[in-house]
Amino acid sequence: MAGNFPFTPSPGFSIGFTAGTSSQSRQVKQSDIGLNYWPSQVRLFNTGTVLVWIYFAAQPTAITIPIPGTNTVGTPGQCVPLVPGILEVFSLSNFQLANLWISDISTATSQNYYLTFGEGL
Repeated sequence: MAGNFPFTPSPGFSIGFTAGTSSQSRQVKQSDIGLNYWPSQVRLFNTGTVLVWIYFAAQPTAITIPIPGTNTVGTPGQCVPLVPGILEVFSLSNFQLANLWISDISTATSQNYYLTFGEGL
């Protein structure tokens, strides 16, 4: 469980994905990261040049990029933006399941981002 302490990577592996202009969903298994449990947090780092939008789910999910509105909320999207060059830490408390799917989409092709599982903020 996340405490008020610095993020500490789990002893498993970091993984990387490449987002593109079409929504993609990928399953991540505990064995993919060299563990037999889900750590409570995941740190994400977008090394691309534009936003990458992501969504965590228990099944494959198609996502769309939200469209800002001028006088309304616009068109919302079921996703979270990853800003280039910024580390983000997310809680995985709802994904203590065998199935963890990560969906992504971007406004440009070949946008790499990396996930490191662990504990802390």
